[in-house]
Amino acid sequence: MIERLYFKNNITFNEVNLDFKNGLIVFSGSSGAGKSVIFKSILAAFGIFESTASLLEVSISDKIFDESIENADPNVFRVKKDKVTRYFINNQAVSRKLLNELNLSNIRYLSAKNYDDFEPNYLLNMLDEIIIKNDDNFKDILINFRNDYKEFNKIKIEYQKLCDDEKKINDLKEFLSYEIKKIKDINPKIGEYEELIELKTKLSKRDKIENILTKVEGIFSYENSVLELLRLSNINSDFFVSAMSELNDIVNELNNFHNETNIEEILNRLEKLNHLVKKYGSIEDCIIALNNKEKELKLYENIDFEKLNLENKQLEIDNKLREYAIKISNTRKIYIKKLEEKINGYLNLLYLDNIFISLKEAPLSINGIDYFDISLNKASFKDISSGELNRLRLAFLASFADFIDVTNGYIFLDEIDANLSGKEAVSIANVISKLSNYYQIFVITHMPWICARANQHFLVVKEDNISFVKELKESDKVKEIARMISDENISQSALDFAKTLLEGNK
Repeated sequence: MIERLYFKNNITFNEVNLDFKNGLIVFSGSSGAGKSVIFKSILAAFGIFESTASLLEVSISDKIFDESIENADPNVFRVKKDKVTRYFINNQAVSRKLLNELNLSNIRYLSAKNYDDFEPNYLLNMLDEIIIKNDDNFKDILINFRNDYKEFNKIKIEYQKLCDDEKKINDLKEFLSYEIKKIKDINPKIGEYEELIELKTKLSKRDKIENILTKVEGIFSYENSVLELLRLSNINSDFFVSAMSELNDIVNELNNFHNETNIEEILNRLEKLNHLVKKYGSIEDCIIALNNKEKELKLYENIDFEKLNLENKQLEIDNKLREYAIKISNTRKIYIKKLEEKINGYLNLLYLDNIFISLKEAPLSINGIDYFDISLNKASFKDISSGELNRLRLAFLASFADFIDVTNGYIFLDEIDANLSGKEAVSIANVISKLSNYYQIFVITHMPWICARANQHFLVVKEDNISFVKELKESDKVKEIARMISDENISQSALDFAKTLLEGNK
């Protein structure tokens, strides 16, 4: 549920702070007062429209199902506009694209002509949701089918790659063999590169150490004199003997190291290893690359066998997929008639002609072998008015809600009852009122019928080029509905009718 809207410095509004209830929320007021600014500000927080406010916040009680976003209570969507527009969720910066993706399935905006709700794959998925609600086995069949289809596609891609590679197989084999030989000739060992770097560092001090060693070796010519001194002084000489022995070992070790180590060999080896490190990142990664190249070469050397293996796998999974797809299609055909009946029931309420929906055969895809087809009595979607289109969208939404028992999401209706007769406007109000049991619905309207059914009614007014919005109390609702009926000069009969309308919808 959207709990709160706040914005400031937005076109003709200085500041707006509104708390919302669940159900049906209506905005009314004279044309140009600023209803659309409020309406689109809510949608702007979800990245659907651009916001002109310097600061915009929308709080929702719903959980956000995205691992990259840390949930809060409530979750706050914030838009800040200075030189650039920045988007945040719970103070975490996000992209507008992510906002759209997060809210794509939860928000329905019905205004100008929009055909997204009649996209065949979307309708197939909604039909599947209806079946899943009523058939426990269907969900398992659908999951198995989609998992197998993903595996089928994966194998298909592998097979195509092999076919493409087969055309240039000799060049690939030659290149891989050359790369493998280069690594094997060097024969790198894990840890070797680091050891040689350390050794090189020691050797860089070679001249200095050799000069000092020449001087240090002179200390041994005084060894006997020191021992004689200690003996005459009755001092135990063990400490001196031990120290001189240890020093002698160190000097011998250093002499041997510098005499036996070949600096040219070390530098040449380091150069070869360094080439591998630069190319692969590390010796460890180089060895991993070697293993992968050897596997790839083996694959190319056995390409005919691999192709045959993948062909057999494709055939096996394709047979399974078609068995699943036929089961799925047969079940869909049962439920699509029930859906058609439900939709036409709503269309009758909305004073629209019946439609015909069916499943046509389609190439195998992630959605099976079905294409969701809608027939509008010899008309196409582009031939019907936006008002008719949006009433048709309402009928679909209400039907899905009845079958699936949807309990979250938001619908935004921008003057959906504009230019309609009284009975058509009343029918829309009836359907929207029913839908508000499933969705939180925001409506801009100039007609009294929807207002009379609202859980909340906000009036937008403009004075001296500044817009204001306030939630109406019961007595104020009567006046606003009466204004809609009789325009600015409110008559007593309009007030009486407004009271009757409100009382009839309590």
